[in-house]
Amino acid sequence: GCGETDEQAFLLRLIPVWIIVVLFMFYQMGAVCDDFLVPALNVLCERFSIPPDVAGATLMAAGCNAPELFAMIISTFVQPSTVGPGAILGSAPFNLMVIIGA
Repeated sequence: GCGETDEQAFLLRLIPVWIIVVLFMFYQMGAVCDDFLVPALNVLCERFSIPPDVAGATLMAAGCNAPELFAMIISTFVQPSTVGPGAILGSAPFNLMVIIGA
């Protein structure tokens, strides 16, 4: 293209690879949740007599957002950076609107 460097051309050629990687990661995340998170929630529901609606609204949300929560805690208190506050301000409202809206 016009004024395109070799590095820019290389990065443009990588876009399909990144799309494939992202799709694969979403598929694998769904498989892991299906194989491990859902059975664990079923055991908790049976053991503590938790209704399925309550488990879906609380435990499933906590299980899906736990990695993000721990990453924010670490980036805010253990290794201070701008990632923690940025994630809190950016993703928390999104999670609340999308998860509750669903």
